[in-house]
Amino acid sequence: MKKLILIVLLMLLFDIYSCVTPEPCDNILFYKTVGMESSIYKMSDSVSCSEDKNIELLSSQNSSQYNKTYINLMFKDDDISGDHCKIAKLVNNIKNIVITSNNDYNQYYKKDSILNNIFIIKYFDGEMSNIRNIQCPVALISYFNKTPECAYKIYLYFNQAPDSIRPHQFTINYEESDGTIYQASTNPIYITP
Repeated sequence: MKKLILIVLLMLLFDIYSCVTPEPCDNILFYKTVGMESSIYKMSDSVSCSEDKNIELLSSQNSSQYNKTYINLMFKDDDISGDHCKIAKLVNNIKNIVITSNNDYNQYYKKDSILNNIFIIKYFDGEMSNIRNIQCPVALISYFNKTPECAYKIYLYFNQAPDSIRPHQFTINYEESDGTIYQASTNPIYITP
């Protein structure tokens, strides 16, 4: 009788465990980017590996110190898999990001020149289930050496000061491996040394 009760209890525990433990997901829900938006933020501290705190969205003509400013790229997506599983992933790789300004940044970077060398990038990994998994900042120019996967959010931080206070509206051209291209511009703001 004790064996029977023990077997019933074990079966009951197994049933409870199987109900609360999700089944592994063999399928990945694939998304394709269908749009990009940009915004520019001011933060209270300089860039680090942790999540940014005390951030403020900058409106047109606001100012911010260069090392406490970042451009946020956000991507709209569309489910192309037709399956609804917990693991979500963007398809494609990022081929290129090019950043320009409508004004001279300093003596080396004139109006409409490519500013990629003055940015470092912080990004979320490619799986939506790990959207809080922020990668530590790396130089934007070396980021492409890894053939990066598309990400849901990308943060672009300034790592070089301008030579004077001028208004800047930054334009970001983004290209994926399949030839998809998006362009977005920030609000015009003043970047201070």
